[in-house]
Amino acid sequence: MAAARVGFRLRLANWNIAAINRNPWEYYIKCDSDPRYDELMSGIESYIDTPGENDVAVHAIFTDAMAAELFSKMAGMEAFASSIEFVKQEWESNYRDRKIVTGFMKDRGLGDKRLISMADRTTNCIDTVDGLACRPTITNNYSHPLPSLEAWWPQWMQFMFDEDIVVKAGAAPQRAYNRFKAIKKAKYPAIEDTEALHSLSLQTLCLAIFDAIMVNMMNTLKPGVWEEIKAELYSGLSEQKVPHCLGILEQRYSESDVIFLQETSVKFLETFRSHALADKYFVVVPEAFDSERNQNSIVLLSKDIFSWDQHKRWRLPKDGVRPLFSSCTSLRAGKEPLCSSSSAPQSGQSGLRSSSTAPATRASCRRRGRWCRPDPTAP
Repeated sequence: MAAARVGFRLRLANWNIAAINRNPWEYYIKCDSDPRYDELMSGIESYIDTPGENDVAVHAIFTDAMAAELFSKMAGMEAFASSIEFVKQEWESNYRDRKIVTGFMKDRGLGDKRLISMADRTTNCIDTVDGLACRPTITNNYSHPLPSLEAWWPQWMQFMFDEDIVVKAGAAPQRAYNRFKAIKKAKYPAIEDTEALHSLSLQTLCLAIFDAIMVNMMNTLKPGVWEEIKAELYSGLSEQKVPHCLGILEQRYSESDVIFLQETSVKFLETFRSHALADKYFVVVPEAFDSERNQNSIVLLSKDIFSWDQHKRWRLPKDGVRPLFSSCTSLRAGKEPLCSSSSAPQSGQSGLRSSSTAPATRASCRRRGRWCRPDPTAP
């Protein structure tokens, strides 16, 4: 009589942990402790939906004098020197006279071209050897007062162009503007060829305008008060985010055999290494862990059932069971689930697939450049 097949079951958990990021205003929350929060959020909604007399020209907020100072600073820098005349022309003909809400904030094209979001992503909050460095704006935990545009502007200029930032021990200092990435038309087809060619300079200008509008909006709606509310929100939602996430994993999901995590940060990985969960799980990280975007996918594998074999494959401790990962998986994507459970696996199968339609193979993953590895510094 043939031996009966015995099914194998893995307990899986999946979590995109970036639902609360470092922007305390991104989500509307219940805040019974401070009624001013609801007043402010309602004010922001009205400001954007029906701006009325608040919808002034961009140059009334981000002034010609500010633009001239910005261009003068950029002209002396190699990254911008060849684009100065172009960005000056864009300021005069395209941006200066737009309305700040209906012409700028609601311009879908700016979003499609990533002229604000790309620069914001790389400079909003920067993890450095000295702690978190925040751009002077409202959408992070920048700690110095921003009571007016006159107070904000010199702080913004100093942060972007003059302050040394060291992101890793032993690394050379850089300036915030050095972190800007060129916008490629192949990836973002909405951007014009000339805009793509001069995208570093355009991002700088658009980010300055955006931050000026945000500071002006908050000081128009709740001068002084908005910074108090922001500090409360940031403390509750962001400062303790990593410990809270690890606590939830430990208390609710530590019986899982495999935990898939998306949009993890360098701070999460560093904190994990000294957490009790590190005694229970191996951590698998992308070969090229992106410390700038902080949107990395990682996998936690239970040490009770997984081992790392001599062929560099994760194996389950049962004869005939295939490797969980054939040296690789789609670990580079920061926002997509890494793997999904298939139908109930037969004997000799792991029951997991890569996030692509077909199972990942060495050849296919090598072509995609998505090799994964165990974190060598993890316990």
